[in-house]
Amino acid sequence: MENKNNPKQTVLHKRKTESSVEELKDIEYPVQQVGDEAPNKKDVKNAVKELNPDPNSLGSRG
Repeated sequence: MENKNNPKQTVLHKRKTESSVEELKDIEYPVQQVGDEAPNKKDVKNAVKELNPDPNSLGSRG
């Protein structure tokens, strides 16, 4: 049975946890975060114009 008051076990657990955290920091993900907030309407409109510059597309429909 584990004794939570044993300082030796606490130190070992802390080292194990810290090494696990370090391992997680080293993981590389296949995607890149490009922003931390949603784009506003102006950003979306500019992106659509850049991807589809046709004037008869989304911007001029009424």
